[in-house]
Amino acid sequence: MDKIEIKNASIIDGLGGEPYFGNIYLHEGKISAITHGESLDSDISIDASGKIVTPGYAADIVIMNLPNVKENATFENLHQYPSGISHVIVNGEIVIRDEKFTGKTPGKMITNFNS
Repeated sequence: MDKIEIKNASIIDGLGGEPYFGNIYLHEGKISAITHGESLDSDISIDASGKIVTPGYAADIVIMNLPNVKENATFENLHQYPSGISHVIVNGEIVIRDEKFTGKTPGKMITNFNS
């Protein structure tokens, strides 16, 4: 599995603190490091400048340009991806890259909402 670097990100970690800027590193499907400007070794580098990164939410990593997030589906054309979400990484696999679906589906379907 590739070592992935997400650099220059505005990070919202879900702990209630203020967003902060840094680099996130993934290895073996997990966050291996978060740095504040230092670069580490990686196989794939994603520039998240001007975007928000939310590690630990329903999709493991989401990189988006929040003011530009837009739903594109219509009643006539239901199966359209939203725009403004540049990358989604699930279980260490890039599922959305540059707003395009990669064909990978490493996640699991949630079937029990009562737990």
